[in-house]
Amino acid sequence: RGEDSFVRAQLAGKPFIWHIYPQDENLHHVKLQAFLNIYKAATPAMQAMMLAWNGAFTEQADMATRWPAFAAELPQLADLSMEWQQQLLANGDLTSNLLKFAASMQQ
Repeated sequence: RGEDSFVRAQLAGKPFIWHIYPQDENLHHVKLQAFLNIYKAATPAMQAMMLAWNGAFTEQADMATRWPAFAAELPQLADLSMEWQQQLLANGDLTSNLLKFAASMQQ
């Protein structure tokens, strides 16, 4: 649920549903929507499932219909999740990136 688990879920390269910690004034819904806006593995069914799972819909979440729609997309989501993982890994790790940045500042 926390950010560390959230990052590990993305780096695993597997489909996941983020159960985000609730925040005052529903700020967690803003954070969730911001993530879904950039998450390339988020199909419409996955987006609907994550929003419903986190109470971000104004209407009552119908999990009986959302879950099967999400499950039906799992093969596609598996491929998209692996692509997202590779995109994240291509960014490099924090330590190496900080060392490169520090070296560039000394030049």
